[in-house]
Amino acid sequence: MVGKPLTWGKWFGHGDARKLHDGARRKAQVAFRARRGDVSLAYRVVTMTINRARPVEHRRHDTGHGRAWLARHLNRVIAAFGVAMACVAVAAPAGKDYQIGEPPSWIEPMAPESGYVVPQGQVSDGVYYLLVDTQTRVQQHQRTTYRHMAAKALNEKGVESVAHVEVAFDPSYQTLTLNAINVHRDGRVLPRLKDATVRVLQREKDLEALIYDGTKTANVFIEDVRVGDIVEYAYSLRGVNPAFAGHHFGRIDLQWRVPVHRVSARLLVPADAPLQIARRHTELQAVVSERAGMREYRWQATERAPLVLEGDAPGWFDPYPNVQWSQFADWQAVARWARPLYQVPAVTDPLLQAEIARIARASSDPQERLLAALRFVQRDVRYLGVEVGAGSYVPNDPALVLQRRFGDCKDKTLLTLTLLQALGVEARPALVHTTVGRGIRDTQPSPGAFNHVLVVARLHGRDIWLDPTRPPQMGRLDALHQPDFGYALVIDDQTRTLTPMSDGTRPAEKRTVHALLDAQGDAKAPVRYSVTSVFEGGAAESMRHRLAVENREELQKRYVNHYARYYPGLSMATPMDIVDDTAGNRLTTTEHYLIPALWKHSDERQRDEAAIYAPDLESLLVNPQDSTRVAPLTMPYPLEVIHTTELRLPDSWSIKPESATVTDAAFVLQRTTAVAGRTITLTDRLRFLDDHVKPAQMQGFIANLDKARGLVRYELYWNRQGSPQANGVARFNFPVAMISVLLTGLWIWLAVRLYRYDPPPRPGSLASPFDREAGIGGWLLLPALGVVLAPFRLVQAIAEILPSYAAGPWAALTTPGTAAYHPLWAPVLLFEMGMNLALLVCSLLLLVLFFRKRSSAPRLYIGFMGLSIVVLLTDYCLVQSMSLAQHQVSAKEWSELGRNSLWGLIWMAYFLKSERVKKTFVNTWRPAVLAQAPAAAEAALAA
Repeated sequence: MVGKPLTWGKWFGHGDARKLHDGARRKAQVAFRARRGDVSLAYRVVTMTINRARPVEHRRHDTGHGRAWLARHLNRVIAAFGVAMACVAVAAPAGKDYQIGEPPSWIEPMAPESGYVVPQGQVSDGVYYLLVDTQTRVQQHQRTTYRHMAAKALNEKGVESVAHVEVAFDPSYQTLTLNAINVHRDGRVLPRLKDATVRVLQREKDLEALIYDGTKTANVFIEDVRVGDIVEYAYSLRGVNPAFAGHHFGRIDLQWRVPVHRVSARLLVPADAPLQIARRHTELQAVVSERAGMREYRWQATERAPLVLEGDAPGWFDPYPNVQWSQFADWQAVARWARPLYQVPAVTDPLLQAEIARIARASSDPQERLLAALRFVQRDVRYLGVEVGAGSYVPNDPALVLQRRFGDCKDKTLLTLTLLQALGVEARPALVHTTVGRGIRDTQPSPGAFNHVLVVARLHGRDIWLDPTRPPQMGRLDALHQPDFGYALVIDDQTRTLTPMSDGTRPAEKRTVHALLDAQGDAKAPVRYSVTSVFEGGAAESMRHRLAVENREELQKRYVNHYARYYPGLSMATPMDIVDDTAGNRLTTTEHYLIPALWKHSDERQRDEAAIYAPDLESLLVNPQDSTRVAPLTMPYPLEVIHTTELRLPDSWSIKPESATVTDAAFVLQRTTAVAGRTITLTDRLRFLDDHVKPAQMQGFIANLDKARGLVRYELYWNRQGSPQANGVARFNFPVAMISVLLTGLWIWLAVRLYRYDPPPRPGSLASPFDREAGIGGWLLLPALGVVLAPFRLVQAIAEILPSYAAGPWAALTTPGTAAYHPLWAPVLLFEMGMNLALLVCSLLLLVLFFRKRSSAPRLYIGFMGLSIVVLLTDYCLVQSMSLAQHQVSAKEWSELGRNSLWGLIWMAYFLKSERVKKTFVNTWRPAVLAQAPAAAEAALAA
């Protein structure tokens, strides 16, 4: 009935569907990041060829992602055409960019083991890794990492992989030494280092994100590698980023996406040096020893199976076993390290002084000054990061940044802090991680835990989080959007630990969509379809940025294709209208389309049919690619979408309003249906309740997604001889009408028999006329009121369900092959009609007997209440068994049934035990029966 929905819909684009922030966020993620060599034991990424999986050292801040992507995945995607560039590059002589030499003297040699068994079912790309050996020696201002690996080529694909070794390094502070390249074949060791071709390239793979980091890559191409060969190589990197001022930290990974036969890691630090070590997801303990003034930590493991995560896992989810080590004692120590880097300098530069004076003259209000400074840095200082060596952590002087009119997140933050301090606004820098988010709490304190820096201003007693790297934010201060990255390290002298960016509640990222389908014309006439989308907060800023940087015609074309998947042949009628309320941070777009053929004629059913979709909702309700998972599934929390579809039809409508809800731990979807004349309004509200779905919840989540998609789909039927139909519009259904008449006659016949039912009054029921316990009064007034209202309520209930028995809806629900068909629909609807008619006739009979105080009234009342409970319970169970999202009995309805049943049982007991009931209902149909009164009654009358 529906085409395949787009992943995450038109709002998130193609190929970048789950990014909830704009393109500028990618720049921010890489602006403040640790160099690979400064956060891992191995310093640099090593790969053997393009797009191959292999064990690599942890890089805490991967370009464009800002998290430990490599440590978890082991697949390094090298920039396109890398090999081609390497082949044409000029060879760098040994000694210029690299050197060839023996391993450091402190290295403990380790050879690849024999006697291993290749786990064929776990291997990928034809490579089995036999050894991953990392040894690191740390001194006060120096650090050397030795990396030693061995891998076996199992097929031709594996040969391509192992025959290419790639080592990345920063020549501004690192020295690369190639120690060995050997090929093991048939028990022989064949040296290949001297004959290998080495090319050194500077590819600047982050340049697309406006980041220049000066990293170079040594590509080693090994000759004569064959299937079955083991390629062993080793290299060492010496040097440490001077920005860390003698502090060291890193991470040792113990499992990857690929199987590894043997893992060995060795860390050497001065015996008197402080060191904090934390294990994550592993019970492996370090073997600790001391000699020659150095403390040694060693970790070893064998037969490491692969751990493969799904690509849509949350950024904070990192289940890979690892050991993190740091010479920073706690977060306070990290804050002390960063404090001098963001010390606001004295303002002596004329350009900077002039800008401060301009903002100060414009307003004396601190809030307006804050906004003016933020907008100036966002708008007039473009994003570009020159992050060579210490520049990856140390911001440039604000005067230089202003003069050049470009900078990365560190530069723009320090410039903003300088402006705000001069303008009298309190503000501090705050380090965050844009992807790991709240997961930063599980990391060892170090500068490598962060990849971005914000400004946190203090105004009117509250903290305001600001990002100078975002596109210009022209709204009021209370309308500005700042993503919640979970926790931040505020840089000041009072900081002791991480600070939550929010109080645990996140304002919804709201989108409101109003879709209008104007189908008032003939069935063959084109239908006008307009979609008005209102974006607020972060959604408005993201959409505003998209409109600013993307080709408007291409964007409109993508939107047309998005809706055409649901309405084939859809075309653009007029270009998109845009209304931008920058002050309120609210943006409205209106798209205009034509649908050539909304109605499709069904020869089988002799009617026109139209399917109504909510494309912008359905694209958010797509099943995940992997239902059996290791990792949680990312959800677009705190997104909230209110989607209204207005259907203008060629005839008046007669259906009952409906409401249904699908509730899951991750989302809740509410659908309401309303009708007014010739217009049907379908209102859907989708709220995401959490940022992830746990693997254990996945099956229930997928089942609820299926229900939700069914809930937001609607069908119209148009019988050419009559009026349009929509899940129930009146057209006479003779068979059902005849069944109803026959059943009504049967119930009336039974009612006449019951009317003549004449049980004798209960013993002791005859009372004196002056007996205050006789007559309709006291608690008996409440059942009396219920007896009076019962016929009216039953008539209302029958009127509400009556449209479902019209010919069109009845056929749609009970004819095999229709979209709404279910084999239980016919018995359920007939059961409801028959029982409602029975209860209606019974209620009218009870009304007569009750106020005539007939002796049969209590028995009939108890029977009526019991029948009502049984009928309602049976109806609920039948509907629940049909498993239809639109007709599921809610928990509230079950609860209401329980309460009503309890009250019914209480009143049934009252009619059995009450003295007033016994003394009130004493009249019989045959008066002669009443002539013989019990002796007790005669005595009472004589008195």
